Amino acid sequence: MLGALVAMSLCVVCHLMTQAPKSSSISEIPEAFWLFRSKYLVAWTLCVAADWLQGPYLYALYAAYGLSHLQIARLFLVGFGASCVLGTWIAGCADAVGRKKMALIYCLLYVASFTTMHFNNWGVLVWGRIAGGTATSILFSVFESWLVCEHQRRHKFPTALLSQTFSLMYTSSFIAAIFTSLSTQVVVDSVGLRPIL
Repeated sequence: MLGALVAMSLCVVCHLMTQAPKSSSISEIPEAFWLFRSKYLVAWTLCVAADWLQGPYLYALYAAYGLSHLQIARLFLVGFGASCVLGTWIAGCADAVGRKKMALIYCLLYVASFTTMHFNNWGVLVWGRIAGGTATSILFSVFESWLVCEHQRRHKFPTALLSQTFSLMYTSSFIAAIFTSLSTQVVVDSVGLRPIL
């Protein structure tokens, strides 16, 4: 617990130390920018926390189902393979469907992926890993492109403000990783890993 708090503190300190100096080209930051950035960072942090949440105990859950090391490796390979194959298609799909809809699809895919983890059935677990891999591709491509598009085209905020938003975005991702690992450890220690169905 203490180690995790130290790690979160280090993330915040490193973020503050590496903040880009305010650009002289920005005379005044628009008031609407603060609300825009806050909404985006909250949404991003929740979505990336969902991605981090599945990681620490996925292997242990599959092992609790009695799956062999090779079967678990194949499940992980399916997830990473889905992300690799579908990742090239996701960006074009986001341009056609819309980034906001793709972000909502991300949420649905993660709900589906988490739901499948409660079934000790090989086919269901494979579909869950495909859904999770596809969602990861959406998370690490569509969200950033949505941010840039909304920032520049729709709101016409100064481009120099993007670097600070990206910095905050990844700092929040690291803090979410630490927080979710702590919270899942507490749950696993108190409840244990066992199939619901």
